[in-house]
Amino acid sequence: MKIFSFVLIVFFLVLSINFGRVFAHGSYQFPEVNPGQINESLQKIVPIRFLPTSPLFFTIQVKEALSRMFKPSAEKRASFDFVVAGKRIKEAYLMFEANDLAAAGKGLVRYSLQLEKYAAQFEKTKSQNQDVTTLANEVAEGLRDQEVLLSAIFQKSKENETFDELDVGFDDAYSNFGRTVFLINEVKPGLKNRFKSITGDDVIPAPSYPTPF
Repeated sequence: MKIFSFVLIVFFLVLSINFGRVFAHGSYQFPEVNPGQINESLQKIVPIRFLPTSPLFFTIQVKEALSRMFKPSAEKRASFDFVVAGKRIKEAYLMFEANDLAAAGKGLVRYSLQLEKYAAQFEKTKSQNQDVTTLANEVAEGLRDQEVLLSAIFQKSKENETFDELDVGFDDAYSNFGRTVFLINEVKPGLKNRFKSITGDDVIPAPSYPTPF
């Protein structure tokens, strides 16, 4: 029993360390968004061929995995991972709009995991003393579109009282979205001030360790 308890403690400690920053989930502060903003963000994110609910979605996953495998550097993988993260939040939003809440929740988890991949490659690029300014500039605008879709999901799920069905997945997505904003803010100071969903009082600094390839 003592061994089991120790394993649980270690597990949750490692889990907490993997989040570079922890956000107070009980105090979301998303800006209100309108249909025009939502449509603009949807159009700016790369097109979606198949949703995760499609039996052909596995072909997209295979293609993405192969494309990533042949990226020659951490910088290229980071850029690729961020583009894919945009696709994941777009998928989650479209499934939410289709009222498939279970699939939307899983989509939010996939989005969160994709941002973790991005963060690991971004940090790896920095650790190799490479200039990440261009990479940070590429990501800054994309983060705005992702915030719009997160805001839309939050806003609409509160209006129709379905947020509780997304809670865990949304928490993960929000945490890693915030972590990504702060990673870029280290390169572009002041960037975080563009995002109304991210506030200094909600952020608790924590150690961040690189994750595997």
